[in-house]
Amino acid sequence: MWADSRRAPDWRLVTGLAAVLLGAEVYLLGAGRPQQDAVARRPGSFVVGEVAGEITVSQTLTASIAGVDQVTLWPVVDVAPEGPLVFRLYDVTRPRQPEFVFGTSELVGHIGGDQPLVIGVPRLEGSAGRRYRIDLSVPDASPGRGLSFWMHEGESYPLGELTVNGRPQRADLLFRLDAEELSAWSRMTRRLTDDGVPVPGPPVMLALLALTNLCLVAGVERMVAGGPGESDGPSGRMGSAHAVED
Repeated sequence: MWADSRRAPDWRLVTGLAAVLLGAEVYLLGAGRPQQDAVARRPGSFVVGEVAGEITVSQTLTASIAGVDQVTLWPVVDVAPEGPLVFRLYDVTRPRQPEFVFGTSELVGHIGGDQPLVIGVPRLEGSAGRRYRIDLSVPDASPGRGLSFWMHEGESYPLGELTVNGRPQRADLLFRLDAEELSAWSRMTRRLTDDGVPVPGPPVMLALLALTNLCLVAGVERMVAGGPGESDGPSGRMGSAHAVED
């Protein structure tokens, strides 16, 4: 007979390493990825004339990101405007068939300095590559009690056009499109769900990850602990038997 030289894994070490690995995986899967399109302020930016009464400022743009859920503008409020800002968003990918997407009225009298106006819109899942138009007006405002916006002079934004009451302008509205910060887990589940694949909930996935990590670390620890000189095969056992007999 001979003694089995294999030793049991150090389960405290194995469990600790598996927990560290699980924590790293959860962090990486949960790390969001910000997405945005923007025409930002830079030299050449200016404040446009007053938007009031029957004046409507429109900006077309082409989104390069999917899942747009916020539009940010930079109004200039010198005097509290009479009435709210009316915001309208249209899908104009088909120019002759504009599709109304979302509309709202925003009171902006409280905005001061360079404070942006953030407008939440229903999440546009397929926004990437689509063309949109933003319409801005303050229909209840009289002259001198309207609203101005930051714009950028020139035609530096080739993916859209600024118009005032339908007349093209050599400028672009300063804006930013934002999409939800999707984690790797969210992107994976959305993709699988869209393809009709059932996805287990987070608790089940955490349990599966933990079990997988435990088995992986235990296997690695067993291989390292065994060393290059030990073998569980027949020749190894026979070698041990001869050593005992001698």
